[in-house]
Amino acid sequence: MVRRGLAYWIGYAIYEPRDFAYCAPRRLVCRLLGWHNVTCRGRRDHTRRQ
Repeated sequence: MVRRGLAYWIGYAIYEPRDFAYCAPRRLVCRLLGWHNVTCRGRRDHTRRQ
């Protein structure tokens, strides 16, 4: 069974809290703004821009 969406993020937060604390804010900003740091902003092959 593959978890997707909210179930994935809840499971990620429960089972990998350190990694979640690092990854989740960056993914959220990337989703909302289209980039999360300077290197991401300049990439042409960024997954969110396709």
